[in-house]
Amino acid sequence: MTETVIFITLGGALVGFIIIGISLFLIQRKVKVKLNKFQLLAVASAIGFLVFAILHNVVYGLGIVWFGDDCWAAGDESVLFTIAIIVCPLGLLVAVIGNTILRKHRR
Repeated sequence: MTETVIFITLGGALVGFIIIGISLFLIQRKVKVKLNKFQLLAVASAIGFLVFAILHNVVYGLGIVWFGDDCWAAGDESVLFTIAIIVCPLGLLVAVIGNTILRKHRR
């Protein structure tokens, strides 16, 4: 039961993370407002999370189809997963902290 709650919570956070990133990008394009570097980093992190998670699954699936079920027994394909799980959220964290500092500095 607890694992299901954690999975649903993290899944909801992931969906929200992706929606916020894509909506920031679309709003910026529609309003024609120039985003600063930290806002672009936030958008890139949100979109990158989705892209690298999908790429991880595609590469993993193609490896099994092409080379058999035991092709990933050594765990070789972890780069895309690491980028999606560690690098992209760290990029978002840096973007949030950077935006917060810039807003306080402007006042």
